[in-house]
Amino acid sequence: MKIFLWTLFLLLLIGLGVNFLLEDNGYVLIQFLEYSLETSLPIFGLILVAVYLLVRLIAVVWSSPSILKQRLAAKKREKSNQRILDGLKLMGVGEFTKAVKKIKSAVSDEGGSVLPYLIAAEASVKDENTESYKDWLEQAKQKSPEIETFINLYAAKLMIEAKNYDAALQAINKTLIDEPNNPVLLKLLSQVFYEISDWQSLTQKAKTILSQTGKDPKLERFFTKAFTHQSKIFSGNTEKLKDLWGQLPSVIENEPSVLAARLESIMADGQHESAEKELRKAIPKTWDLELIKLYAKLDAPDLETLSKRVDRWLVDRPRDSNLWLAASQLAKRDELWTQAKQFLERSIDNKETALAYNELGLILLELGQEDEAIQTFKKALDLSKNQ
Repeated sequence: MKIFLWTLFLLLLIGLGVNFLLEDNGYVLIQFLEYSLETSLPIFGLILVAVYLLVRLIAVVWSSPSILKQRLAAKKREKSNQRILDGLKLMGVGEFTKAVKKIKSAVSDEGGSVLPYLIAAEASVKDENTESYKDWLEQAKQKSPEIETFINLYAAKLMIEAKNYDAALQAINKTLIDEPNNPVLLKLLSQVFYEISDWQSLTQKAKTILSQTGKDPKLERFFTKAFTHQSKIFSGNTEKLKDLWGQLPSVIENEPSVLAARLESIMADGQHESAEKELRKAIPKTWDLELIKLYAKLDAPDLETLSKRVDRWLVDRPRDSNLWLAASQLAKRDELWTQAKQFLERSIDNKETALAYNELGLILLELGQEDEAIQTFKKALDLSKNQ
């Protein structure tokens, strides 16, 4: 802009110089009605330049209020953003009360963002100021009602982080009324149920939630634990166990802990042959300890058949301490004490566990080796303390 003005100024000087130096500097006559304008060509050119500059000056003066307003608004936003940054810095060092005050001074702009309200709400939660937290959230909803779902989600996450699970449930349920299939809300709902150990609600809603959220390892872990807990609570109650397994989602039905809990419940109901068929298929896929332990507890088929099956597995997995433990338990049930002891020693050679030492101690007692049994029980106790 400065270059442009200097250029016009130089042209003005050149025009004046030309007007005085040239003998024939041109002639311009303009007549309009009874008015006329007579001047030299260079002066006419300078008049045009002057008129242009005057128009530009008028335009600048005319637009000055809006330009000034824009600059003031930009300055105000800059100060507001700086206050928000200062508030975040204070939150970073644990000065939550000061942070709220600093952010509060940044939300006076009606056209501003909803972000400061949410940050202030978080600072209030960390400051354990429930009333301030609720007030900031309400202001956020009033400012941006179109994102109320997000604000409720944000509130629920803050409450979960603060371990205020009742308030988290209120925020979640309030939104679920209008959005019952919202996957983010359902995940948060599952997390709250898990944190408060509401296993019944988790099992009842398992199929519904997983059908909307899709595969999620964290959720699957929640539901796996819920079903295993409920199976223990309903142990011996055939009807409740039947209802429980009817609610089991297919996505977690083959989880080893869930499968073990379900098979243990049908074994308690006398369905050993059915359990054996499933265990025979499931164990080679996972080699899970709980499933192997269940196999050693089966009453059908006979002990010899069960032992032969474990022996065949051991041919392929000679260093599997869990299989040696199962082989020992089957031999123990058949009162083959010496063989049971040998199998346990093989198990311990591959992996020392408190369970294996405890089992070995019981067998040593049966064999009349009391001193060795006492030493073995001590090893089991030491391992259990360290595990």
